[in-house]
Amino acid sequence: MCPTELSIIGKLGNTVHYYIKGKHYSRTYVIPVQPETGPQKQWWNKFKNGVKAWQALSQAEKDQLDARAKPFRFSGFNLFMREHLS
Repeated sequence: MCPTELSIIGKLGNTVHYYIKGKHYSRTYVIPVQPETGPQKQWWNKFKNGVKAWQALSQAEKDQLDARAKPFRFSGFNLFMREHLS
């Protein structure tokens, strides 16, 4: 069943419902752990800077990244972040 007006999407009680390729999944909601250690803060800053750098690219540059990413079956944004974070 694909998401329709009768399907459940999102958090309901303590369960998260979602669809991937038309198939319904559910899992228990878990509160993410954010220890805010020095290394974690550095990582999030690097990630944040990568997103800002992506947003600063021209549409032509984004299109080139999309074309490069196509064989890997992910988006140009994912390829850009992969390279930025490595």
